[in-house]
Amino acid sequence: MMKFLDNPVQNGIAVIVALLLTATVISFVLKKVKPAGDFGELSDRIKSWWIMIAIFSTALLTSPVVSVIFFGLLSFLAFKEYVSVIPLRKVDRRVLLWAYLTIPLQYILVANNQYGLFIVFIPVWVFFLLPFRLILAKQTDGF
Repeated sequence: MMKFLDNPVQNGIAVIVALLLTATVISFVLKKVKPAGDFGELSDRIKSWWIMIAIFSTALLTSPVVSVIFFGLLSFLAFKEYVSVIPLRKVDRRVLLWAYLTIPLQYILVANNQYGLFIVFIPVWVFFLLPFRLILAKQTDGF
């Protein structure tokens, strides 16, 4: 049992599960105390958090390879969502291709324990490469 308490990731997940259990019990009690109240949205949110924590915990606790793949896919989807809400020009498409290609490269560096390069890859090299690509395309408007 003490070995379990030595792992900070497992401790964090245990705290989150305890908070979700508390929220689930409170939601159940609220439904019983105020049957006329509309707690459907609260219940749906708690259920969705249970699903998210189950997926997140499974990815973190299975193996390092699964964790890297999970966070890589999550990063890709988050970037895709971000790009869908920002205004884009036609010339930005090529640059976005390069930006999308950096996501797997970043996680390959993590998987190969190249933390020194991982730390500077996007903030230094990619933020230098992407504007340089726009300059090569002779598109400096809006900079």
